[in-house]
Amino acid sequence: MNRWFRLGLIAALLAGLIAMTAAGGLASQDKLLQDIRFSLAGLEPSGRTVLVEIDSKSLAEIGVWPWPRALYARLLDRLVAMDAAEMAFDIDFSSASTPDQDQPFADALARAGGYAWLGAFQQQTPEGPVLAEPLPAFLEHAGAASVNILLDELGLARQFLSGLSSDGSFIPALAHVLSGRVVEQVDHVGIDYGINANALARFSFIDVIEGRVAADAFRDRNVIVGATAVELRDFFQVPRFGTIPGPIVQALAVETLILDRPLRELGFLPSALVLGMCALMLAAFGGRIPIWGIGGLVLATMLAWEGISLIAYLGNAMMIDTAVLHAGLPVLFAAALSNEVGDQIRQRRAAQRRLAYLATHDETTGTLSRTGLVEALPRLGPVGTIILIKLRRLDHVRGTLGTDISDAVLRNTGTRLAAMPHTLLAYVAQDVFALCFDTALDDTATAAKCNDIRRAISGTQRVAGHGITIDIAMAHATGDNVERSLLRNARIALLHGEAGGLERNGFDPAQSQAIDRRRQIDLEMREAIAANQLSLVYQPQIDLRSRTIIGAEALMRWDHPQHGAISPADFIPLAEETGYIVELGRWALVAACRECASWPMPVRVAVNVSPAQLRLSDILGDVSHALDVSGLAPDRLDVEITEGALVEHLDDAQALLSRLKQIGVQLSLDDFGTGYSALSYLSTLPFDKIKIDQSFVRRLGRQPADDALLHTVVELCTRLGKVAVAEGIETEEQASQLLGWGCNFGQGYLLGRPISQMELRARLAGQQGTS
Repeated sequence: MNRWFRLGLIAALLAGLIAMTAAGGLASQDKLLQDIRFSLAGLEPSGRTVLVEIDSKSLAEIGVWPWPRALYARLLDRLVAMDAAEMAFDIDFSSASTPDQDQPFADALARAGGYAWLGAFQQQTPEGPVLAEPLPAFLEHAGAASVNILLDELGLARQFLSGLSSDGSFIPALAHVLSGRVVEQVDHVGIDYGINANALARFSFIDVIEGRVAADAFRDRNVIVGATAVELRDFFQVPRFGTIPGPIVQALAVETLILDRPLRELGFLPSALVLGMCALMLAAFGGRIPIWGIGGLVLATMLAWEGISLIAYLGNAMMIDTAVLHAGLPVLFAAALSNEVGDQIRQRRAAQRRLAYLATHDETTGTLSRTGLVEALPRLGPVGTIILIKLRRLDHVRGTLGTDISDAVLRNTGTRLAAMPHTLLAYVAQDVFALCFDTALDDTATAAKCNDIRRAISGTQRVAGHGITIDIAMAHATGDNVERSLLRNARIALLHGEAGGLERNGFDPAQSQAIDRRRQIDLEMREAIAANQLSLVYQPQIDLRSRTIIGAEALMRWDHPQHGAISPADFIPLAEETGYIVELGRWALVAACRECASWPMPVRVAVNVSPAQLRLSDILGDVSHALDVSGLAPDRLDVEITEGALVEHLDDAQALLSRLKQIGVQLSLDDFGTGYSALSYLSTLPFDKIKIDQSFVRRLGRQPADDALLHTVVELCTRLGKVAVAEGIETEEQASQLLGWGCNFGQGYLLGRPISQMELRARLAGQQGTS
């Protein structure tokens, strides 16, 4: 997902959240948070405000309702006698009753001497707002006080009006007159519900007029008289306390002013600003902070802002709505998490695509690899033609100017060949390309193709300021496209042509010399074991941290009495084709186990098992036999298997590997990443070690993508509980980087070239002495 698209999406989400908050969508969440702050305040009332309740007890004892106003006169006289400071009635006296009832109350007001206040309120009617004031006869000796309470969008009584306007005069709120804070203009005043309503002094109306209250209960205190009985339904929904009677709301309003805590509602804008700053910071620095760090910062910011809001309330009676921040920050975290997960998925998919690509393609040239070509050969159809192009003397360029220059030459050559008409193009061996066609070309057509190829790639290439002269040798094979026959025949023709110094050579079944030579090698190879011509050399496997030998890979050598050393690259493939690899493999297993058993230190020995061995022989029996005759402990033997050996019969291979594990030997997946895509093998097959092919190590440090791929492979091995062994380590920088990534073991020319049995014993003896 595009970065700017993500930022736009986050901005849209936050804008929608703020709009929803402005419309009251988070009002209930803000109420809950405010209730928590009110509960934490721990404010106690001043003690200067007392309630006289028209409660259910009083209604029951008096027995009538509405009460005769003479009862209010009696109460007023009692409060005056008990030295009350100010007395306010939260009762509707806007309508007359009877003269014999109204007059006693008017007389009591006169006796109160102006210290009594009667409730006035404004109510809505179909014709508009109407002000209900006490009767003029009552107001001759008493003052009018506004008792209007304001409800918010949730129906909660949060504020009161500071007063009402009436015919040019101003009626102050009951809270203002009782607290002594008289104002002259209409305003909204927030009630602080952090004041403990349950701590207000409250007395029953009937108890007061019957003299059942202590004499000093009202001395120098302000008294509010009002209805608290459920039957009279004078109730409000308020924060923190739920549903409470109107007179208690008035008492809390009085105490809010006495304690100098009128609430100032700042709304959600401060929280929205903080949320916006967090979004900007996340956009600027989010990519540099790990996701767990972002989560911690989100949580810390939420707690810190709630703490700041609590301090603002406790210290300055300022109320901040914080729900928008608590809702918005998780949105930001979810966006960051989504981005992180998306990046990881994209990186993992890129690594998997890279592995799949490398399984069938050559990294240097970008063409198909030999493995990829073998898989693609059926696309040629029943017949075809393969032309092999060998860049001669490129190995001299590689040795003189370095692999960077030779690789550039190979890339340029691959690009030029790709521009020519063809069916398949592959890099099949060192400095050897294969150009394939889906028709059986005759000699004339083949010669013309070869001339076109020579004109396209021969001559001088300019690479990094160097002029590289390209000289090529070509070979071709035409005929039936059966398995690898065309490629094999072209390879034979190339070898034959190189041996004869030919610039172009076609495969001819009558090339008896080459065929006879192969047959001769095959015959002599079958006698090599009995003639003691075969031997093993060992390439040390090294602990990269301590640089000590922890094992060695057994490599077969053939020292022919006439032909000298014959490369394994020549006789091993031939042995695999003829099936004699079974005998060679059995010999190698026994020889390696016997020699390992005699080493001065109990390090491990690794023996390669070829795909043909798995297919043609009883590997389980061969391994058991080698361990029995050598006396080697099974846990000192590593059986190395290339991933290509597992492709055709995966289920059979899995059963075989499981039985090998039961013997006690360890299993290694050799040349990982060079053949087929082997990710599934790592989780389904019981390998103990993964040998990372040297092609990965060779590219270390060249491209960030290559480094990321190698790092991913090492990390994948670690997470799956497999031991990673890197092949082809040639520099200290490679060894250090691999060790830093968690690959603790490796082999390569930096750590040790293949050495004889005696040399290895000497090195182990020296290592044992040192330890």
